[in-house]
Amino acid sequence: MALRTLLVDDEPLARRGLVLRLAFALRHGNNPAARSLPGRVAGDPPQRHGPNAGVTVDAGALRNEWFEAAGWDPVTSLPSRAKLEALGLPDVADVLGSPQTEALGIVQ
Repeated sequence: MALRTLLVDDEPLARRGLVLRLAFALRHGNNPAARSLPGRVAGDPPQRHGPNAGVTVDAGALRNEWFEAAGWDPVTSLPSRAKLEALGLPDVADVLGSPQTEALGIVQ
């Protein structure tokens, strides 16, 4: 129960965990922004029956809005230095800005 309460009630801790997962993925060449959503998931083609009949989602715009709200670059998925420092992760910002990370091709 205590762990569940901690994860639900401590939003900054949850955000730190999410950003650390992202940083690990980026450091190892896995860029979430480069992934594509299967057309069927976004409603392309739209379903003909049921509650989502005729619904199509602009997945690219939705992703870009989410990345902007999260403080991440929509092309490289890199969190901004300001976001990392606000979460108490300046060391992660240093690693993601290093020449080794740039060599992976995730930095513009």
